[in-house]
Amino acid sequence: MISRENDLPYDRKSLSKRLFNDDNSHSFTLRSRDFLEKRLGVHLLLGHSVRNVRPEEKRIFVEYKQKNGGGGEPTLVRALEYEELVLALGATSKRLQGVQGADYLEGITHLRTLNDAQQLSIELNESAKNVAIIGSGFLGFEISSLIYPIARSVSIYGKASTPLTLLGSEVGNEIRKFIREQGVIIRQDSVLRSMGGFDRVEDLKFRDGLTAIADTVIVAIGIMPSTSILMGSGIRTNAEGYILVDEAMRTNIPNIYACGDCVNFPISFNSGQVGERRINLPHWQVAQYQGIKRNWERGKGRSISIKIFF
Repeated sequence: MISRENDLPYDRKSLSKRLFNDDNSHSFTLRSRDFLEKRLGVHLLLGHSVRNVRPEEKRIFVEYKQKNGGGGEPTLVRALEYEELVLALGATSKRLQGVQGADYLEGITHLRTLNDAQQLSIELNESAKNVAIIGSGFLGFEISSLIYPIARSVSIYGKASTPLTLLGSEVGNEIRKFIREQGVIIRQDSVLRSMGGFDRVEDLKFRDGLTAIADTVIVAIGIMPSTSILMGSGIRTNAEGYILVDEAMRTNIPNIYACGDCVNFPISFNSGQVGERRINLPHWQVAQYQGIKRNWERGKGRSISIKIFF
């Protein structure tokens, strides 16, 4: 198991739900190192980043920092051979594009990894008074409901006319009403133009002329697949970079599979016919099911279909 993060596999979905009230990072760990290595026989390569994939050689190249106990840690590259390869590359947070100040001001954060959450927890407990959340989706609303008791003000700014567009306007508006009752300010049809401040963010300016005060900005505008390492590998992706897989989580290259937030996969609706539509659904239960599905079909030689549950 190769991971660019230094942490053992952890419960990512809980980061936006309870970290600000829990400074014990071990409470998020799914399994101990002993369980993974001794009981399951998993060889862990943490802190290793995949540099590229070469299917024609059945090798991947990874880079890592050499621990030498000194000040400098040189980056090394090593090649690993495989018989079967499962790409569970996940996704990264989208960054603000074309927004003045977003690249250099302090106080602008994201929430995707355990390290992100730990830094955000420190930020909220030590510095934040007026918090602005850019993005009115699931993550933005979860964060707002968690931090409003410890911040002076919490404001959510969304580009769409209604929040939580995936759930439809009726449900989105009801949730917006509930969050507003907690004291959170919610503004829709708000497109961020620039951020101002000397070293740290101090204010936000929007295209409609609105100006808002903020000393901490949490960007929650969606994710993008972490598939740039596949460039030149021959593994097929769609225009957005998601890996194209079939109903057995197979890519177009033999012995290479993919699952989780990085894939575009076929689903079935009421008729039960697989392949009616292809989607990407970044949800932990879908990712978990796809991993089970891949192993099931590998062992049983038959297919089970993925159905949408919400």
